[in-house]
Amino acid sequence: MFLIFHLLRPDVLPLGDIGIQKAMRLHFNDRNPMSEDAMRAKAEPWRPWRSVAVWYLWRSLDPHPVDY
Repeated sequence: MFLIFHLLRPDVLPLGDIGIQKAMRLHFNDRNPMSEDAMRAKAEPWRPWRSVAVWYLWRSLDPHPVDY
């Protein structure tokens, strides 16, 4: 999160983040946890803006709207 929100890096994919793992499993209809290689392969088309995709994946898990 530091790289994305404080250093404003546009191409960060935090594969170890439990929220990203859960969101990718939810949106890609995978019942089993995805490997890091599988997540990396799914996210490859999002380059060079993977930080934006990550933000949307995080937001997809929030049950209520959040004001920033």
